Amino acid sequence: MLGNLFLLPLLTAYMACSHGRRFWVWLLIGCGLPYVSLFVVMLVVRRDRQKARLLPLAPTSPGALAA
Repeated sequence: MLGNLFLLPLLTAYMACSHGRRFWVWLLIGCGLPYVSLFVVMLVVRRDRQKARLLPLAPTSPGALAA
């Protein structure tokens, strides 16, 4: 039981950090809400992926690729 209480905040912080979020902030959130924070970070990552998929690609000029 105690292993989960230490493992879940670290897992939450790692997932958040690997997707551009602050490690220490998510570690503190994970310590305060160990089970809930894992689901919250999964929702945040999913939302970020959906936003990234909806963004249009940056236009490039024809001469930009020929360097």
